[in-house]
Amino acid sequence: MIRPLFRSLTLAGKLSLASFSTPVLALRTYTDYRTRFVPIQTTTSGSAYNNNMVAATGPTAVPALTAVPTAANAPNTGGPAAAVPAERIQIVVVGAHLSGLPLNWQLTERNAELVKTTRTYPGKYRLYAFDGLTPPKPGLIEVLPSKQPEGEEWSTIEVEVWEMDVAKFGSFVKLIPPPLTMGHIRLEDGSLLHGFRSDEFSVQQLQGRDVTKFGGWRGYMAEKEGESTQLAAVSRM
Repeated sequence: MIRPLFRSLTLAGKLSLASFSTPVLALRTYTDYRTRFVPIQTTTSGSAYNNNMVAATGPTAVPALTAVPTAANAPNTGGPAAAVPAERIQIVVVGAHLSGLPLNWQLTERNAELVKTTRTYPGKYRLYAFDGLTPPKPGLIEVLPSKQPEGEEWSTIEVEVWEMDVAKFGSFVKLIPPPLTMGHIRLEDGSLLHGFRSDEFSVQQLQGRDVTKFGGWRGYMAEKEGESTQLAAVSRM
């Protein structure tokens, strides 16, 4: 077996290195075209070492050292940064915040948008009116289907779904007074969203009136307005 002849790598017959004392890699080439990197120690002085030197001896060439582009060294094109869409949240509105009703402005001033009008999951909720509040508001209570009155086992309540930026949600919730609170409401399509809720204790304490049979707050308000009109007509007789 013929032992490969060793030759030191040179650059135009000379090797010039910068002044440093840390180990660096030197390239040795062999006549059988294999290459190996071996550490050497140098204390020579001279001009700054150039990372872009290219050394070539015979058929073997050493490519220049090139920086790999990364997020840290990527060139700045000077263009505007891409806008990041704001995170959104959907809210189920049950009563006074419905479109056109007294508290709807609390949504619109936060640039909330109406997504759809829909209904609650069948047989899951009862709606109670708190007429003593200003303005009057309803309370949505979750119950078991077995607790629904006979004939109303699969009743549903009309609601609206609104959407707003998450960044504005906190200031909106801050405006909600007792006996209302923000909880979760399941809709007729099975989805579960944040929405206005109340509780049985508040219903008893404020003597809430069960208005589920009207199918929603608008239906109850229309019925109530009709009753007021009738009473006014009777009083004028």
